Amino acid sequence: MNLQNLMDSCYNIEVVFHVVFRYTRENEKLTQKLGHHATGFSYGDIREEKNMTTQRVRAEFKRLCFSLEEPVVYRTLKEDPLIEAFGQLFRAAALEESDFDLIHRCYYDVCGLALELGWPAHLANLIMEDENLFSKTAAAAGASGLNPTLRTSATRDLEICRALVAFSARRVKEGIEELWNEQVPGEYALCDPPMLWPEWDEGLSLGSGGNLSQKKEGRQTQQECRGQGDGAYGGGLRRAGKAEGDANGREGANGREGANGREDANERGNANGRWDEGCLETEAYLTGSGSVEEMVDFLAGYHFENGYGILSRYLAFRWEGHRLKGIVNPDCVQRTQLFGLERELSILAENTEHFLAGFRANNVLLYGNRGTGKSSAVKALLNTYRAEGLRLVELSKSALEDLPDVVHSLWGSPQKFILFVDDLSFDDTELGYKNLKTVLEGGLTAEPGNVLIYATSNRRHLVKENFTDRQGDEVHARDSVDEKLSLADRFGLTITFSAPDQKGYLQIARGLARRRGLTVEDGELERMALRWEMMHNGRSGRTARQFVDYLEGSIGLAHASVRKIQPKDARTEEGNRHAGKG
Repeated sequence: MNLQNLMDSCYNIEVVFHVVFRYTRENEKLTQKLGHHATGFSYGDIREEKNMTTQRVRAEFKRLCFSLEEPVVYRTLKEDPLIEAFGQLFRAAALEESDFDLIHRCYYDVCGLALELGWPAHLANLIMEDENLFSKTAAAAGASGLNPTLRTSATRDLEICRALVAFSARRVKEGIEELWNEQVPGEYALCDPPMLWPEWDEGLSLGSGGNLSQKKEGRQTQQECRGQGDGAYGGGLRRAGKAEGDANGREGANGREGANGREDANERGNANGRWDEGCLETEAYLTGSGSVEEMVDFLAGYHFENGYGILSRYLAFRWEGHRLKGIVNPDCVQRTQLFGLERELSILAENTEHFLAGFRANNVLLYGNRGTGKSSAVKALLNTYRAEGLRLVELSKSALEDLPDVVHSLWGSPQKFILFVDDLSFDDTELGYKNLKTVLEGGLTAEPGNVLIYATSNRRHLVKENFTDRQGDEVHARDSVDEKLSLADRFGLTITFSAPDQKGYLQIARGLARRRGLTVEDGELERMALRWEMMHNGRSGRTARQFVDYLEGSIGLAHASVRKIQPKDARTEEGNRHAGKG
């Protein structure tokens, strides 16, 4: 017998053994169900018992199919790819004529998505981020503002979610195994039986509560190491009162900053520690900790303190594709990094504090030369006032046509939003500024109490002006001028940012260098800073920062090179000493 025949024989033996093993195990299971001492039963009785079992399995899968279609308040959950994949698996398993090709494919689709997205943490995230009547009502009035019908509907939906989590991968495989056993022996002999399929929630039954506890302990330890309290990363909203710190020199909620005076964005995660804690609590409820009624109360309290949907998850947003998108790592500039702007920053902070306190405040136009810190001044507000509920929404000029939709999407949220439009200006042929005028003032829609617009521009009046506007042949020339000036006039507060003189420029460079711990003599630092300014973009805060960036990189590279060279030099000196002795 040659090698190929031997391999074919082994393969056939393996197939036969697998079929016999399945057939024997199947009969043993059915015999146990009928009783070890049962006598007088026939294979017809066995088939009847098998049919009853498979019908019960199909009915259970069908019940799960119906339940996934039943949420009322959280009805958008079924649009999620993973929830949809669960539905496809349950529908495939509920078919009267089992299609194991389809079941096999659907099961592995669910398994892959669940492992990729994280189950059941993904479901907790969906519940926390869902924008629905329950979350919006709770954000406005808390648990006490929920009417009985809304509360009952939310409770029922969350019960469905808990039942889905409780139906573990092992239970799914056991059900599929029962369907598998009714197939003709040998039809799927080359495929692993269902109980050997992978599971997406392995380890969950070994103490999911313990795993969640470890996550919470890890997060608490992380916060303690950073010296942060409950307001870390933005925390819950403070519905009354002010954030701690000096009004003229705040460093933000956590006082942490990176080399550029910015908080390390990579450590911020979702930029809202309360969100992470809320997801862990929701996940714990989904896995059986506490009752569903307690879960409803927890979610209502969370939304009341932190808002609803995506607005409760992030500190900064961008309007893109006609909808809000969260910015995971916003550029949070530290206020104390902005040297020489004390007057401008104090005016901006005063207006912002009026806004956060619930009083009247003005839309702000920050005007001045390029690189003078206009954009950084607005970004620094987020780091300073995030614990009080301030959020930033970045808008491009092209997105201004959606401005009414942006305002509508923020209406009613407990947070306060600054719509940040950077480098805003219009040519005299553009008509987009007229839409902005209507939103700022003049429209029939009432102004929302939680939205302001802060815009930066290098043009004093935003719209391009020509001498012909004043000297043209228009009968009422003043009307044309007023039309262009009216947009800037609707910003109630204009703050001018001027380019620094040489003294101010050097002050900024020295301050940034000291803040980063660069040990350079003042005389040498000033000489290098002035040479940099002449060779680059002129005197400005931006130029000073770019110079210090270059200086820090040069010093760091020099130190790194010395560390690499030292071991080699040491070996050389040691070799020379040995050579001298020889």
